[in-house]
Amino acid sequence: MTAHGGDGPNDAQRDAAALWLMRRAGAKPSPSLERNFAAWLDADPDHERAYRDAARLWIALEGPALRLARRAAPLQGRRLRRLWISGPTVAALVLGALLCFGHGPRHDATPAPSSIPAPAPAR
Repeated sequence: MTAHGGDGPNDAQRDAAALWLMRRAGAKPSPSLERNFAAWLDADPDHERAYRDAARLWIALEGPALRLARRAAPLQGRRLRRLWISGPTVAALVLGALLCFGHGPRHDATPAPSSIPAPAPAR
């Protein structure tokens, strides 16, 4: 790992962490993807911090995003309802929130990224 040189993750690291979280979500990640993820984590201590922050935010926003999608679904037509509450739609909402609001406070009690499972796909 490289030496920590800043006050935490920068915007590019936060964006990359959100993308890694999305890549690992859903189906079981391939061994190649996991090797690349491990290399990215090892490249800079701030990568791990950014990933922890993204995972914490994902967990905090997933429930409200699903509730919002379900509440809005009856307002849509039957065909649009299936689209609105689909997993990719919820994932896109959460990713957008990660990218927009991923600058929140860090908490040191968060588990290491390798012990944070990738979020399951929305149902």
